[in-house]
Amino acid sequence: MSNPMKALTAILIALMTILIENTSGQNAMPNGGFSVAASAGMRAYDSEIGIEIGTPSFFKGSVCFRIKGNIAWLESYNASYDQWARYKSLTGVLVYNTNMLERSRVYAEFGAYFIFPDQTFSSSSYVQGITGSLGVELFFSPKSKRASYFFSGGVAYIDAIADKIEDQPSYGSGFVFSNGLRFYF
Repeated sequence: MSNPMKALTAILIALMTILIENTSGQNAMPNGGFSVAASAGMRAYDSEIGIEIGTPSFFKGSVCFRIKGNIAWLESYNASYDQWARYKSLTGVLVYNTNMLERSRVYAEFGAYFIFPDQTFSSSSYVQGITGSLGVELFFSPKSKRASYFFSGGVAYIDAIADKIEDQPSYGSGFVFSNGLRFYF
């Protein structure tokens, strides 16, 4: 495991430990059911849109799994060829949700991150890495808690190289920002 990966892992484990110790997990997951979300954001220099599905919560209602699928547009390709090339990514994260505070809560997520690049800019069929972020979820109704707006920021580390572009730029690794709407069932 490389030094940036070790540092990211240590930071995210420390943050998760702090969150777990400072919250009891009661009422952390609204309605305790599945969730579905649509999002838009940035991954390093690349814009992305995506969808996600979350599992019902467990561990006193504070932990769940989320699977996210995204399509991103490679900025380096656009800068070189004046047209867009896209790549797909799949993320599987473990999510820890804090207690509800009126209509909001904080969450931390950490997990595996896979990129499936387009063959126009990469000879790899897939690349794997890790990602983690902290986010805030703001519920529209304090009573039903079935719909929310969320935003999160974090980091992703992946060794993805666009080897078919001049200068072979890296992509998909760096600061991550996402926001969108989440619905609970």
